[in-house]
Amino acid sequence: MNEMTHPYLHLEPGKINKFAKWLSDVFNPVFAGIFIIGLLMVQILPTVAEAMLWMVVTVAITAIPTLLYVLYLVRIGYLIDIHMPEREKRLKPIAVIVVWLVISLGILKLIHAPDAMLIMLTAVILQIVVLGIITPLWKISFHSATIMAVATVTALLHNPLTWYVIVLVPLIGWARVRLKRHTVMQVIGGYAAGLIVATIALHILRLYVPF
Repeated sequence: MNEMTHPYLHLEPGKINKFAKWLSDVFNPVFAGIFIIGLLMVQILPTVAEAMLWMVVTVAITAIPTLLYVLYLVRIGYLIDIHMPEREKRLKPIAVIVVWLVISLGILKLIHAPDAMLIMLTAVILQIVVLGIITPLWKISFHSATIMAVATVTALLHNPLTWYVIVLVPLIGWARVRLKRHTVMQVIGGYAAGLIVATIALHILRLYVPF
């Protein structure tokens, strides 16, 4: 399919579509991942200042280079936008992102990042790999997987933000379907992946890091 024939490039203007796009942009996987990092660091580390420091360091090493790389692919025309809507063009950036995150994991270990940070980054890499393996066969939703992972972590940590995040789960799913980026089943598949990976990661984290 030529990129100019994709249905999401021909959405009718309107407040509902603009709201759906806003939800997709604000709660994209990168920003949602940063939220999880901050939440866990505040919960686990002894002071908020230390938690914020490690969050900034981790974001600088992992998220910023990743986002800049995707923006570069958009600028040169390889991708239509940062959400990588074309399934056939997702594999290359996903592979590069995974390689960089593995390198980032090594860097964080060298600078003695908290074990919790290393475990959660490993979980993030695992989730991206799982979704990446599925992607050539089926365009599973990364947005849905990530927001479900956030909801799962907040719920299992009994965080007061839990109910606010849970409300976002169906909203993000609706937005992806509304924008014709995914089908309902692709969104549900993302939910399942995010729930499973986040639950396993938090269970492993509790075995090694008391909190």
